[in-house]
Amino acid sequence: MTSRDSVLSCKSISKYYTKGKDVVKALNNINLEITRGEISSVVGPSGSGKSTLLYVLSGLTPPSEGSIFINELSLSKMQQSQRAAFIRDNIGFVFQDWQLLASLNAYENVLLPLMLKGARSITSEMKEEVLKYFEMFQLLDRTHHYPSELSGGEQQRIAIIRALIKKPSIVFFDEPTGSLDAAAADILTSSIHKAIHQEKCTFIIVSHDSKMLSISNHSYRIEYGKLKQLF
Repeated sequence: MTSRDSVLSCKSISKYYTKGKDVVKALNNINLEITRGEISSVVGPSGSGKSTLLYVLSGLTPPSEGSIFINELSLSKMQQSQRAAFIRDNIGFVFQDWQLLASLNAYENVLLPLMLKGARSITSEMKEEVLKYFEMFQLLDRTHHYPSELSGGEQQRIAIIRALIKKPSIVFFDEPTGSLDAAAADILTSSIHKAIHQEKCTFIIVSHDSKMLSISNHSYRIEYGKLKQLF
């Protein structure tokens, strides 16, 4: 794989935590390379290190050992303020609890990253782009609904649009189907697949749900902090 094909690579990543007198190795010497424009999933049981891996790969939590490169730039060599700005502009997140702002409607929640990225006003092109995503994720009739007026699946899709709207290099997705019923999970996976093909997005998904394997280009299993490629 050439560097041009790779959006993320990590080398010899380990993450330790102290628990009393014990040292817990949450991640153990992980090497990984993620191809641009693909879905990579990481599955494993609860407590296996999935969420820790997501937070470390995205730069939100520094590794204890090893190095991480996104777009060939080393996160570990960045100053804290540089890394924060880099993450803001280049990384998208969809957290388990979605983190939509209750005081903003769906449309306003999606616009927020553009304002944080420095947009002083919302142009007609930005509005068109937002509505394109709402249509892609089957939410055109929900643009002016507030989070309390949306189902869990709808809130999650709004969170994905919010992550995609700033055109990030990678979107990190934590347990996408954990709180969804089967119908909502099917809509979600279909929408992600459409976004991948139309927008050439890169997703890294961590989940305990083996259904994620069906939409992944590559999949890995993590257990006891060790990562093994499944395909």
